[in-house]
Amino acid sequence: MAEDKNETTQALGVIPLLDRLWRFNKVMTLGYCFLFLDAFLSYGKGYGVFALSSSKLSDFNLGDVCLFLLLFGLISSLGLFFLEGVVFAVLTELKAYRLFPCEGSDKRKKSGYVYIGDLREYAMREQSELAYKEYKEAFGKWYDELVNLHEARRVSFGCLFLFVFGWILSAFNGSKGVFLDGVYSFLDLSMSHFLLGCIVFLVLLVVYLAFYGREVDSSLWVYYPPLYDIKVKEEKKRREREREIEREYEMNKRKLKDKQDW
Repeated sequence: MAEDKNETTQALGVIPLLDRLWRFNKVMTLGYCFLFLDAFLSYGKGYGVFALSSSKLSDFNLGDVCLFLLLFGLISSLGLFFLEGVVFAVLTELKAYRLFPCEGSDKRKKSGYVYIGDLREYAMREQSELAYKEYKEAFGKWYDELVNLHEARRVSFGCLFLFVFGWILSAFNGSKGVFLDGVYSFLDLSMSHFLLGCIVFLVLLVVYLAFYGREVDSSLWVYYPPLYDIKVKEEKKRREREREIEREYEMNKRKLKDKQDW
C-alpha cells in the first residue's frame, strides 16, 4: 500500500510540470536550457546533446558542472540581457515596430475606458475604495504582462542566438549530435541539412519578432464609466473654452483691422 501511495504521489508530481509546459514561455525556457547545454557540450566536448551517452558521462567532473552553472548564470542574466537590449534598440531605431499594430490606441477610442494613471488620481482625490481596487487590479495585470513579455523576449532571443551559435560552432569544429542533427535524424527528411537549419532559424526569428512586436499598453486602459463621463465633460468644456478663445481672437483681430482701415 505504501509503495502504491508513493507511486501515485510521484505520478501526481508530474502534473504541475506538464501544466507549465502548456505555457509558451515555459516551453521556450526549456528549449533555451536545452540549447545552452547543447552549445556547452559542442564547444567543450566536441559533441552535442544527442550524442551524449552513459559511457560519455564519465568524462564529466565536478568542475565541468560548476563551469556550466557559472556560464549559464552569467550569460542568461547579463550577456543575454545586454545582447537582446542591443538588438531591441537596433530594431526600434529601424522602426520595425511599425510592422505591428498597436492595441493600446484602440481602447483609447472605446467608450468607458480611462487611463490607469487618471484612475489612480481619481481614487486618491475622491477617496474611492472601489476605484483604487480597480486601479490595483489593472496595474497588477499590466505589470505581470510586462514581466512575462520581457522574459519571453529574452528567452526567445536566447533560443535564436544559441541555435545560431551552435550551428556555426558545429560547422567549424565538426561536432556531432547537436540539436540540428537530432531534429534532422528524428524527422528523417529528404531536404538538406542546411535547408532545415534555415527553416529552424526563420521559425525562431519569427517567434522573437512576434514578442518584439507585442505590447501591453492596452492593459493601461481600464473600463470605468464614472470617471470616463467626468473626462468627457471636462473635454467638452475644454473645447468650448478653446472655441471661445478663438472667437475672441477673431473679434479682436477684426476690430484691429477696422481701426487700421479707419
